Amino acid sequence: MKRCFPLFESAVQENEASIRHLACLTDGIRFFSREPQVYGNYFDWNEKGQFGPWVIEDPENVNKKRKKVGLNTLEERIKEMEEDVRKNNLSPPKDYVERQSEMYQFLREVGWIA
Repeated sequence: MKRCFPLFESAVQENEASIRHLACLTDGIRFFSREPQVYGNYFDWNEKGQFGPWVIEDPENVNKKRKKVGLNTLEERIKEMEEDVRKNNLSPPKDYVERQSEMYQFLREVGWIA
């Protein structure tokens, strides 16, 4: 993902790729690097067992940023994701702390974080 970003960014500037997809790639890189996301595309379970967007760096302006790249509002996206959770009968992890520990271990092993 990280290595593809500059290529994808150039493709967007040359109108050969969608800025909407670049926004998703941006958030994906930030999510797996455990950094706040820009557009709110990535979701996860929180410590209270609630499913929602991963941390967003500027939540007050996220819908402006989403609109600028052709995404629906964060509220609409939350409803879509909640419906997906219901439809697929997904549930929060039994042990949030353990899941986070496993996630960080995985991210270190594959080189996302140090």
